[in-house]
Amino acid sequence: MKRYHYRGTQDNEFKLFESDDLVIVRTKENWNPQEWLSVQAADVEIDHVKEVDVYPEASVYVFKLLHDISARTRDQFKESIKNLDDKRIVFIGTVFINEFGSYQIYTGNLFLKFQNHVDESVQRSILGAHNLKEKRKLKFSQCAYFLEPEEDTGRDIFELSTDLLSLPEVELCHPELVVARKTIEYRDSGLPEEQEADWALRQVKLFDAWKKTKG
Repeated sequence: MKRYHYRGTQDNEFKLFESDDLVIVRTKENWNPQEWLSVQAADVEIDHVKEVDVYPEASVYVFKLLHDISARTRDQFKESIKNLDDKRIVFIGTVFINEFGSYQIYTGNLFLKFQNHVDESVQRSILGAHNLKEKRKLKFSQCAYFLEPEEDTGRDIFELSTDLLSLPEVELCHPELVVARKTIEYRDSGLPEEQEADWALRQVKLFDAWKKTKG
């Protein structure tokens, strides 16, 4: 389970759980998932897998296991894919879901806003101490940044955001999360209203992030 605070320390804590039936795959370009699955079905030991979402700009796919759903089956599927040693597959991993069942993909990036009174030199010092580099400074505030770690932190991005949020100089900090871009049936994502509203804008930045992180 991972935790984050979308509105800072004074608001509710949000929790993410590993999905037992969803797997994310990042590939090289010109990869046809349906063709690949039909050929590899026997080798991966699971012949009932459905593609449920795709980010073609980033060559990222989300698959759903349809039978014998469990963390064990999910991990067996992931390991079987890895054992194929297909050079077109860059990364395969599990997917986080919130308490409402909507999945959210972390990009490895962070949103951070310092308290308004914090001097820019102090801001830069804190970012440097945590090995964070600026992807862009946000226009709505002189104290807000869109950041990425100098080295890929993987899931530790959640702990990093919590550590930063505990600093007295920091007002807001949370990982960048992207929700499902397309679904067959609409489901309430359960996100805070402002997070639901701006996910489309934030997902534009997802594609660059995936080129540098492991999913």
